[in-house]
Amino acid sequence: EFLNRLDEILLFRRLSRDDMGQIVTIQLDRLQTRLAERGLTIQLSAEATDWLATKGYDVQFGARPLQRVIKTKLQNPLAEALLQGDFADGDVIIVGLDKTDDKLVFSLDTALATAS
Repeated sequence: EFLNRLDEILLFRRLSRDDMGQIVTIQLDRLQTRLAERGLTIQLSAEATDWLATKGYDVQFGARPLQRVIKTKLQNPLAEALLQGDFADGDVIIVGLDKTDDKLVFSLDTALATAS
């Protein structure tokens, strides 16, 4: 009975590392758009981008966990840093990876911030 209700079968391929990188880029572009309203710019290192793609991928669920990882590992700590006054409007924030603590770290790009 159940099989008669199916119209067709669709096959999906698993996401590749390149696919995850593109999805991370799309998600970060959305974050960048929101930050641009305050004149802030973020630049992620390649290591930080790869780290997010790895942490946000699940074999069973694909890229579904990515949004949560970006929120908990990037957006929330960045928001805390902004609230603490670590960065101001117009700053360029560099996001890197601390391999020892396995977390993202934020620093101010003083050369780019003063040039703009």
